[in-house]
Amino acid sequence: MMSTEISNKQTYNIYLPKVAEESPIDSLEKIEPVGRIKNFIDISFKGIKRVENGVSGFYPMAIFGYYGSGKTFFVRKLSEKIVKELERTIPLHFYLGQTSYFDLIKFVDGLIESIEAFINRGDKTKATISGYNPEKWKEFLEVLKAAREKISNEEAEKSNVEAFIKFLNEINYAGYYPFIFFDEFETVWIGGVLQDDRSYRVFVDFSSRLFEMIRGKAYSGGICFVLTKPVRELIREAASMNPRLVRELNEAFGTNLVDYPEMYPLEREPARETLNTFNIKWSYEDLELLSKKYNLVIHEDILMAISRVLPTPRAVINIYYKLLAINGDKITSPTIFGKLVEDKLDIFINRVISEFVTPNSKWHLIFKTLVENGILYVYSRDWEAIKRIAALLEVSAPDEKKLIQKVKNYLNKLRDLGLYEYNKPYSTYLISPDVLAFLLGIEKLPDGREANEDTLKLKVKAKIEERKKKKQKHKESKVTS
Repeated sequence: MMSTEISNKQTYNIYLPKVAEESPIDSLEKIEPVGRIKNFIDISFKGIKRVENGVSGFYPMAIFGYYGSGKTFFVRKLSEKIVKELERTIPLHFYLGQTSYFDLIKFVDGLIESIEAFINRGDKTKATISGYNPEKWKEFLEVLKAAREKISNEEAEKSNVEAFIKFLNEINYAGYYPFIFFDEFETVWIGGVLQDDRSYRVFVDFSSRLFEMIRGKAYSGGICFVLTKPVRELIREAASMNPRLVRELNEAFGTNLVDYPEMYPLEREPARETLNTFNIKWSYEDLELLSKKYNLVIHEDILMAISRVLPTPRAVINIYYKLLAINGDKITSPTIFGKLVEDKLDIFINRVISEFVTPNSKWHLIFKTLVENGILYVYSRDWEAIKRIAALLEVSAPDEKKLIQKVKNYLNKLRDLGLYEYNKPYSTYLISPDVLAFLLGIEKLPDGREANEDTLKLKVKAKIEERKKKKQKHKESKVTS
């Protein structure tokens, strides 16, 4: 199938950055949201507007989605709408993915510096500023600076969270409503945000006050947590990646959060009922709409593969720019996928997979052959797809049934190595989303971890161990029965 050609009247010749935080304030305004994000922005904005209009006192929300699914874009476009259409609501966007500490007053100081750079020097590159309205931001800056001046450095040092809440109350006293975004909140748990004793102490204290903040008891306005996955899953991962954090939180809450994650404020039932939750998921139709709207010419088969394995705008945009570098804007066959990822594919095979297969093994070559030919997913009942794979791998059998089984045996082995996954309800083999993100050169994996060789080794090792345990459990159950 060939990509549909779109006339210039239907497309936008706008540069789409690979990451939303790279988009200057004025350029961001030209990028229109598509798919669910557009609806989510409208829904959340109505809730925030109700606070400013006095209908409600607080609007808490949470945004979930793969890394690259458009969460930061959602935040920036929502902030932009707030600045444009509301008068007394101030978006406070704290981008945790670019910090190596957790200090709420430092976050405030950094945001104030960014606003000053925008107003005084015309710096439009700050990711935490959205909505091109210098006069409005100048007004907000005066409010924020006045509130900040009420907080002494001694107060900030003694009780960082208490000082932060006081800062938010000062904004309320001035007649404004702070709306806080904690972007890439997962990096506190599995990233590099907590690197000193004070950051641990402040975050534990912050966590102990979260429930009251979410319920709107600490200040009037709103709060938003932006994450790749629910906190209950992050707690389990942090138990091995950041055991100190889990240990200190356990002490603060008087329980084992790994066993009882519902005791963490964001996971408590009243909080879960209060939070307005937005899960960003992209279908093939959504990604196709994005591609058509911004004239991202990508072969339909590649787009379909991305929609099934790593359905994010980040993946689509990365592929498009790689295609441009290789082949201009020509429509190409899925087999060009191998050329798109050849540099990363060699690194992955030589430095990651090599640790888990014997030197004489053929599995890394089989994996390489499939990827080079754009086989990112396989419907196990698709006879034509099975025949194609058999031809590529030079597999033969006396009849159709045995050929299908042989190919499935190959795919099952790749699954055991953590390179492919099997979606049983849909009888489909999919390349691992983590592996695909790495091959595409996306800087972070779907869960927000750094997409480097060490992380991939840990991921592949975990998958292999998981498969071994399942096979052993299945074997034991058969013996028992």
